[in-house]
Amino acid sequence: MNAARVVASLHNRMRLVTIRTMAVVVRQVPSEVLIDLRHRVLRGGFPRSAAIFDGDGEAHSVHFGAFDGDRLVGCATLHRRPFDQQTPEAWQLRGMAVDDGYRSAGVGAQLLQAVDQHVLASPLSKFLWCNGRLPAVKFYERNGWRIVSELFEIPASGPHYRLVRDFSTIDRQRSASAARATHSAPASESR
Repeated sequence: MNAARVVASLHNRMRLVTIRTMAVVVRQVPSEVLIDLRHRVLRGGFPRSAAIFDGDGEAHSVHFGAFDGDRLVGCATLHRRPFDQQTPEAWQLRGMAVDDGYRSAGVGAQLLQAVDQHVLASPLSKFLWCNGRLPAVKFYERNGWRIVSELFEIPASGPHYRLVRDFSTIDRQRSASAARATHSAPASESR
């Protein structure tokens, strides 16, 4: 089923419950494709231009859209931004948004998987960071991110935590495991 939806309505004690099954596809897109969703979900009440971020057009910036058929239902952007003085090479996740009707359906997790795959395949930094809104922090933690700051306020956006996901430690662990496997392999015999 390509982007097919099955909708079933069940009455449970006078409450209507809608169950939706969908095939969402995540792909890289130009930043312009994401602006309306970013604006609606993250910058409502502000001009549309508030959803256009510095760096959207930079060569290393990457934009992901999650689509149910032709409908954009989620988005995320990666910008090359230093995390701190010790980590000047890093990826910043920005503009992560999921349409209200698709929340808690796995769309955000699919977007983060696409982000992870991009970062792991990139020859650049393996370090990700973001300023996560307070209501989204548990979601990020379930997906392998960890909080590294106190709660802080971003004017116009509300309370946030800084979160990180560092794949460089995974790379070092894999390299060390590979080196141990190479050194412990039996020497081949020659005749």
